Amino acid sequence: MIPEHQDTLYCLILDHNRFQEDPLSVVFQNEELPELIRLFDNTILQDVAEEGPWCLFLTAESLFIADQLLTELWRDDKYWQGGATLVVGLAEQSKQSLLEWIRSRALALSSDGNISVFRFYSPALLGQIAEYENKQDQDHLLTGVRGVIWSAGQLSADVFPSERESFRTYQLPEVLQKGLME
Repeated sequence: MIPEHQDTLYCLILDHNRFQEDPLSVVFQNEELPELIRLFDNTILQDVAEEGPWCLFLTAESLFIADQLLTELWRDDKYWQGGATLVVGLAEQSKQSLLEWIRSRALALSSDGNISVFRFYSPALLGQIAEYENKQDQDHLLTGVRGVIWSAGQLSADVFPSERESFRTYQLPEVLQKGLME
């Protein structure tokens, strides 16, 4: 069940590569004026990421949240289970601020100092992080948001350090290197 926070913006990350059919058709069927942005727009990957992943911004009034449509999709559709993750922002966090946080995690620094794609939004990787990572590394990953929810679980931050810290390029702990796509 997705928590409803009236003061919170949600961002549903849809990874097109994980779906058999276009997930945006469900979005347009259920959202009147969806706020969609490609995750890698205005980044170093802008030219190669035309197909997404997509960021869909939602509020607590969205059918995906209020009517638990996303929970239903996660329960009934294996493609939504493997290709959709919900990032829950902090109270009063702006869309731009939430997007900056997401991008700061998706383009992370590897141990060799190179910027690489870190698919933190992958439900499979999130499951591994939840199972094997220590709480300190999980909190480091989540600094700047309330949590991340996917079909089989969720991670919630216990601490919310300053915004300035949260939007630096994320330095991957060594054990998370398996989530990189270089």
